[in-house]
Amino acid sequence: MAKSDNIIYKISINSLSNLLNKIKDLTKLDTRVLFVFDNTDLLLYSMVGNSNSVHGFKNHIMKMKDLFTTKSQLEEPIKFSITDAKKFIVSVSAFVKYMKNQNIDDDLTFKLTYNDENFVEKLLIQNKKSKEDIVGGDPSAFKQSIDIDTINELMDIDASEFSFVLKKDDYDYIKSKLAIDKTNDVLYLNIKDKKLIIGENRWEHTICDIESDDNTTSFPKKYFKCIDFGSSNEMTIYLFDRFILIMGENTNLMISVELTA
Repeated sequence: MAKSDNIIYKISINSLSNLLNKIKDLTKLDTRVLFVFDNTDLLLYSMVGNSNSVHGFKNHIMKMKDLFTTKSQLEEPIKFSITDAKKFIVSVSAFVKYMKNQNIDDDLTFKLTYNDENFVEKLLIQNKKSKEDIVGGDPSAFKQSIDIDTINELMDIDASEFSFVLKKDDYDYIKSKLAIDKTNDVLYLNIKDKKLIIGENRWEHTICDIESDDNTTSFPKKYFKCIDFGSSNEMTIYLFDRFILIMGENTNLMISVELTA
């Protein structure tokens, strides 16, 4: 029988709310979310595609010291997979709502039970009145093993072709247009006569001037809707050979693209 081990953290109601908000953001891309815990950081990500072709990838990186009070240290990173993160959010949000309504500010127990392959089999969340077990999914469903070093290497902005700033007002306008034509799944990023333009077949919106040769980039518009500006009024978007990268302070969104000369 494979052995199991435990690590127990304490998490405040505010930190749990913050964690749920990050998970909720990732579900805009996919309902499967993977946690990677180490002693310094918690990496959260969702992805669409397989090992040969990743269509979309989004992550958040949170500092463990900002989330948890830790009683013990991990020898190696451990992985926790949530198969249906939307269901997880609804269920765990009950802790948040109840504790806030009752003005309970005690920390919650956050206990991870993991096996000798460092896969979390069960998460226990508990306060003085309630507890809930969440069974871990199979992390191998995420075909690629991704860590923070991999993300930093893959998303090295110095390797990008060019970048531009997308303001939130422009993004909100574009997003409002995306649901109109349900027969079209593609959004186009065009560079023409030193103008960068985003649009579909029947409409377009000029974003900025840019010093780059004319070309057309297409990508799935459903993933474009996953951009989260947070408290910022603008985001920098980088174009690589095979994907678009939207970078935030502690989050990244990668969308695969097709280039047309």
